[in-house]
Amino acid sequence: MTTRESERNINSLKLKHSHSCDESSTKILKTSASFFISPLNYICNKSILSGIYPTQLKYPVMKPVFKKCERNNVTNYRIIITNPEPTNIKNSVI
Repeated sequence: MTTRESERNINSLKLKHSHSCDESSTKILKTSASFFISPLNYICNKSILSGIYPTQLKYPVMKPVFKKCERNNVTNYRIIITNPEPTNIKNSVI
């Protein structure tokens, strides 16, 4: 993965205000991309070459979101799953 590919992938992310497991949002990711693009490239390339991916970035965040009716009924919720943004960037290359 090259720096140019990483930049293109970061710029193509949709602006969301939701947070991933590391509490970062795409808005923060896009505005500060120039500061961490090199470390991100290193991690992604090392991951691709070794076949090992950092454990912290493997786990999505699952949040229940209320849909309708009674709040104490479990069936009135749906699950929203959010992947860490670096995972989304890496997955778009692979």
